[in-house]
Amino acid sequence: MTLKHKIVVGVGMALVLIGAILGVVFYATRELPRESDAFLTLVEQGKIAEAYQSTAAEFRAGTSEEEFRRFLETTSLGEYQSASWSSRSIESERGKLEGTITTKSGGKIPLTMEFVKEGGAWKIYAMRKPRGGLTDETGESKPSLPTEAEAEQLARETLASFGQAVKVKDFTVFYESLSPIWKKETDVAGLQSNFQSFMSADLDLSAAIAAPIEWEGPASLDENDLHVLAGCMPEIPRPDSALTFDLKYHFGGARWELVGIEVNVR
Repeated sequence: MTLKHKIVVGVGMALVLIGAILGVVFYATRELPRESDAFLTLVEQGKIAEAYQSTAAEFRAGTSEEEFRRFLETTSLGEYQSASWSSRSIESERGKLEGTITTKSGGKIPLTMEFVKEGGAWKIYAMRKPRGGLTDETGESKPSLPTEAEAEQLARETLASFGQAVKVKDFTVFYESLSPIWKKETDVAGLQSNFQSFMSADLDLSAAIAAPIEWEGPASLDENDLHVLAGCMPEIPRPDSALTFDLKYHFGGARWELVGIEVNVR
């Protein structure tokens, strides 16, 4: 009897200890759900600019407001109703929430939100949502290829921006259109140096925005899940020449972003 009594008491003490630990965790992380709810409520109310400005400085430095809007357009977060966080944690001045968002229509969206403390307040540092749809054998979602019309527009916009950079001999604006992945590997000066021969030749590529395209093959994803667009524009920049191009894009979660360009005039 005495032994059994001791076991029951021990179990009771363990349960009390576990409850106390959980209580401490929930208390320490209580501000994270409040911040996420305030943010998602702004999104649900259509106050996108206000929601964007409420994020951390580093979030805004890495994601433009336009990219933020495009990301929201690919999700149902605008139909936010409630959130259930299965995991919450804080380490130093970094916080993290993992859980599920419930939409007004009853849909479920897995979501991870990371936070950083700025000026004594928690701010959203990063957001991650798994892509829905088909996945490969690793369980990772494959990005969907753009339609033929979207792919053509993507190529034309890239080549038009490139042509303008060559014309004004300044790649600053073109550089801003690159994927953050590529930006980490080069700067404006380095990019400009690679295409110095185009600028020296005073090539006019402005007609590329509307010129016919002869595609090398159908749009595809390579082994690195990069979207490859390759083709030729006859009579660009001159009637006796042709512009060939090979463009590579990485899907940044909201749009296809340029990570590689090869352009030649023959």
